[in-house]
Amino acid sequence: MKKLSILIALFVAVCDRILKVLSNRSLLHGSFGLIHFARLHNYGATLGILRGDRLLLVGIGTVVFAVLVAMLFKLRLPSIWFWIGWALLMGGTVGNLLNRLIYGYVTDMLQIPGYPAIFNLADVGIRTGVIIMLIGYWRWSRRSRLKGSSKSPSQTSMFDDAGKHVGFCDLI
Repeated sequence: MKKLSILIALFVAVCDRILKVLSNRSLLHGSFGLIHFARLHNYGATLGILRGDRLLLVGIGTVVFAVLVAMLFKLRLPSIWFWIGWALLMGGTVGNLLNRLIYGYVTDMLQIPGYPAIFNLADVGIRTGVIIMLIGYWRWSRRSRLKGSSKSPSQTSMFDDAGKHVGFCDLI
């Protein structure tokens, strides 16, 4: 499952990069269904927060990337949903981090009527990835409890390849 997750992450990052290049070259315009193409160079995070704090945003993206890489090597969670979520989050993180490192900003180009922000494919990957990871973890821990484990979900949640419990701080 981890190899497939890496491929999905690469696919998300490459598709995000292609959309950003097309947008920056003014090759995306008009609408596609509910989606309207409108280019914006975002020097902040979602909704423009932390605008102009490039180093902080690069630092946050780098830490998230490092934690996701550590998860890949340290965890053996059997939840397909967790790893699909991980892949979307990793692809989105890489897409936005690369854009911020190369240009100093993130190119946003997707707009939906009624939604207050313009966003990009990496943002979609990040948001949906976190939600799917949480659902996958919740389903896995719930299934573990239903099987009659005497340990709490926090004690049985994540293990490394040696079977030792891994907490969040152990990942970084």
